[in-house]
Amino acid sequence: MSVVLRDGIAAHIPNTVRLKNASDGCEFLSARDYSFDTNGCRKREPQHVSWSKDLKSDAPRVAVVIGYFDGQDYVCDQLRSILDQSHSAVNIYLCDDKSEPRFSFDGLRLDADQLSQISIGVRPSNIGFTNNFLNALASIPDDFEYFAFSDQDDIWHQDKLERALAALAKAPAEKPALYCARTEIADATCEHTLGHSPRFNKPPSFANALVQNIGGGNTMVFNRAARDLINLSALKGNESHVFVKGDISDAALLKNLLSRYKPRAIVNFAAESHVDRSIHGPEEITFRKGWISEAALTTLVQPMLKNGYGQYLMQVIKESDYESH
Repeated sequence: MSVVLRDGIAAHIPNTVRLKNASDGCEFLSARDYSFDTNGCRKREPQHVSWSKDLKSDAPRVAVVIGYFDGQDYVCDQLRSILDQSHSAVNIYLCDDKSEPRFSFDGLRLDADQLSQISIGVRPSNIGFTNNFLNALASIPDDFEYFAFSDQDDIWHQDKLERALAALAKAPAEKPALYCARTEIADATCEHTLGHSPRFNKPPSFANALVQNIGGGNTMVFNRAARDLINLSALKGNESHVFVKGDISDAALLKNLLSRYKPRAIVNFAAESHVDRSIHGPEEITFRKGWISEAALTTLVQPMLKNGYGQYLMQVIKESDYESH
């Protein structure tokens, strides 16, 4: 069974190492300048992406970043769900993290207007999903008021952006603001809903965010001030923020920093870039990796059967039984 996430949640985007827009950077090409053959990616000279008619309007413009890797089976439905948004002032930046074969427009059946809203990023090497998203975000031009993340197998509800922008519009433009959503989990055809992600009872807060990820990265829509904060560009020249790259086990470095800056508090963010749901949905991760048995997972699921997530875990168990036979 495949899982297609609608209005999705699958991976949070931890704050890890950012890459420079150089050898590991993402060069975006307009759809008409991107081509593919059996030998790999063949590129023509990149040109500035021309906006569609809707993007020339006064509507707030949204850049959607898609982190892509071997996702050809689902990307057609995903692209159409984004291009069919009720808020149509959208440009898509799909960044291929060195798939084999590369992303291709073959079979996607997109017209010229739709293609004018898509740009493709090509990487010389695979850098992992976290850096693929963050580096692509840093490579997008400053032509947008809002930005969004989307995984390659997500399908958006038609009013996703409309609802997100309505919520974000309540915040001052100069204040970083972020919208996120719950998940509707569906089967591969998106005809049957398998459940929803948990609803968190506690209101969002910094203290709660230290121990629980309440926002799936690929549900996120955020304003330009938040984008600048993610890229650290908003902190340039700000003497209240100092960035030091080092090893937390380097006692001499830590002693020097503590002595020099005398911080009032220390927070250790221990997110792992290769663990996409270490806090949200750990039961499935531990079962699939073989860390807990089917019997143990079945016991854990019993109290959850009344909600969608418990029913989804039962589907995971049934899938495992089918594959083992």
